[in-house]
Amino acid sequence: MPDCVVKVEEDAGRFQNVIEWEIWQRVQGTDIEKWFAPCRWISPNGGVLVMARTTPAIEYPDKMPVFLCDFKRTNYGVYDGRLVCHDYGTSLIFEHGMTKRMRKAEWWDA
Repeated sequence: MPDCVVKVEEDAGRFQNVIEWEIWQRVQGTDIEKWFAPCRWISPNGGVLVMARTTPAIEYPDKMPVFLCDFKRTNYGVYDGRLVCHDYGTSLIFEHGMTKRMRKAEWWDA
């Protein structure tokens, strides 16, 4: 699986892997799937998630969809030639829905 990463959730009760898996299940096959790194598999208890590997981005757009947040550069990477979020367990998709609205992204480094 050189084209994947394995995410092991160590903070019990946060359910970030489960949230990412559920988001991916809802967005795949839609117009907004292009903003998310694909999830490949999740363990029955959600503790382990396998996600498509991204590569570091060089450029970051001024505007991003309103449902994405936490614009830390390391939360994003390039997959299939486009910028995607690979850490979207704290996205705002449940609040904003699958909208095409964009907002100014304030990128930052850890």
